[in-house]
Amino acid sequence: MRGSIACTVATHAGGADLTFGLDPARPGTDPPSVRLILEALHYSDLITVYYESGHAVSAGSIYSTTIRPAPFPNWQWRDFSNYDVTREKPPFAKTQEIHDAIARDGDDSLFAWVVKHLGSDGWLTCDDGTGEIADFVRYEGNGAVSFIHVKAATSASPNRPVKVTSFEVVTSQATKNLPYLNIETLIDKLSNPGTPAPACWYNGTRIADRTELIEYLKERPAQAPWSIIIIQPQMTKRRYEHVAALHNSVERTRLKLLETMLNSARGTVTGLGADLEVIGSL
Repeated sequence: MRGSIACTVATHAGGADLTFGLDPARPGTDPPSVRLILEALHYSDLITVYYESGHAVSAGSIYSTTIRPAPFPNWQWRDFSNYDVTREKPPFAKTQEIHDAIARDGDDSLFAWVVKHLGSDGWLTCDDGTGEIADFVRYEGNGAVSFIHVKAATSASPNRPVKVTSFEVVTSQATKNLPYLNIETLIDKLSNPGTPAPACWYNGTRIADRTELIEYLKERPAQAPWSIIIIQPQMTKRRYEHVAALHNSVERTRLKLLETMLNSARGTVTGLGADLEVIGSL
């Protein structure tokens, strides 16, 4: 542990203030690194604090979310055996190195899982990097296009808890990039990749580039479906079913918050003629 940071929340008529400081009760091993994080946290828009009541403190204001208990209808449960659910992508610093390593030389990251389980039919290209559309874009033979967003779980434990924050960033990214649900905009972006040689596959076999994919996209039927896929194995089917059956508990409240967020995101997606599904772990 490099160190610990403590936070106090003080409310006032206009909202709330967050005050951060070193936690004297839990001294760390690397105070300079912790101070760098502490300095960044003085910019209050970098952090949001969520409460079980549905309230959140963000940027000096207090917000309240109406928790609607409607279940999210598009959970998909898939097997992640033999893959590291805590590793999103191959462990390289440079974007091109990541692309080159996906699903090669024993890669057991979630990116490799996508190639194996979602890339066996049609074209798949990785778009990971600065200004990405999604982690992957998939084009199937019927013209269906999927934007695939991947986020690692915080733990590989079969009893890992429900965590709203594990889904917040990836869901936000998915909705932020909805303008690419336009074939001309998509083709333009894929034709100008952010890395020299983006990883590409056809029917599960790695290919040289996106040339063939882009040609097929140009001929895509206008009525073909679009979908947004979020992969986040933090949620397991067993945990979901257990928590959903509870009446009053902290985890039940968290699940309600999570499904409210996902239903809200799905409403935005369906309003643009696409659909949203979330893949969790069996």
